[in-house]
Amino acid sequence: MFATCIALGVIGVPVPAQTATYACHEEVRWLGEHQGTLLAGTGGGLLEQRQSEWFEVEPRLPCSVILYDKGAVTTPSGNVMRVQGSRWVEVGASTLGAKGDTVA
Repeated sequence: MFATCIALGVIGVPVPAQTATYACHEEVRWLGEHQGTLLAGTGGGLLEQRQSEWFEVEPRLPCSVILYDKGAVTTPSGNVMRVQGSRWVEVGASTLGAKGDTVA
């Protein structure tokens, strides 16, 4: 017992490692890369990975995302949204052709 205490004192007590995750319970509907940044379209909005951690894209997107392309997101209902000022606004309809909760 005494020898174990000395060995731990010399070697050091191992510190548990923790992997950073994003607490999101929404399904990922789209995953892609934009200008070197990994993005994920989820049922709760758009996330981006920075330094191995996930963050919500600002301004926060108030709806599900099934596609991100050239700064615009497509929602399950086929609406295309872009950031204007400090919020996302609808700018048109998608050319995906699929409507509802499906991905073309």
